Amino acid sequence: GITDIAPYAAFGAFYFLVSAIWLSVMQARKRTA
Repeated sequence: GITDIAPYAAFGAFYFLVSAIWLSVMQARKRTA
């Protein structure tokens, strides 16, 4: 059921957040460098 998918959904959301933050950080560093 939902409880079987919940950990994967949470991991997916966490990974999405991290990659989005990582991309914005890399773009900011590119702009200043």
